[in-house]
Amino acid sequence: GRCESFTEAAAKVGERRVAREVGGAFHADMVGVYTVSPDKRVLLPAAGWHVPKELLRVFLEHPLELERMSTIWQLWQEGRAAWSSDVKNDPRINAKLFESVGSHAVLFAPAMARGEAVGGIFLFWAGGGRQFTSQETRLIEGVAAQLGLFMDNANLTRQTRLRLRVVRVQRQRVL
Repeated sequence: GRCESFTEAAAKVGERRVAREVGGAFHADMVGVYTVSPDKRVLLPAAGWHVPKELLRVFLEHPLELERMSTIWQLWQEGRAAWSSDVKNDPRINAKLFESVGSHAVLFAPAMARGEAVGGIFLFWAGGGRQFTSQETRLIEGVAAQLGLFMDNANLTRQTRLRLRVVRVQRQRVL
């Protein structure tokens, strides 16, 4: 059935495709797609585009703790995008969280589904200094909203598949 055809691998491919397309459209140097942890306090890396191998390990080993990024945490809860033209020198951002990335500009948007954030997308530009227009901010919020629906559907599919397995096991016990 349809539920069986939507796999974890298909979800990862979709997330990577979003990262690639958004990175190209925005001319970003690197993009990261994140899912939210079950306790909704940490962003966990899910997919990336143009992420150097040495940074990939850093991102995998150090998930983003939302509460340590007060500006992003607040906007995350409101479902709004945030950006910085120079993360290293932006007093709103704990620069230590991004020290391994070097000087850069970043654009972030939470991926929303049913009124709550289920993930997020970060776009990076090396060197910093990039400014963002209100049109770009609205565009990334729209893309992130679609990403949120995709992530939510993938999660619902995972839950449905798990329930189907439980029902099958219970049914076999009865027979």
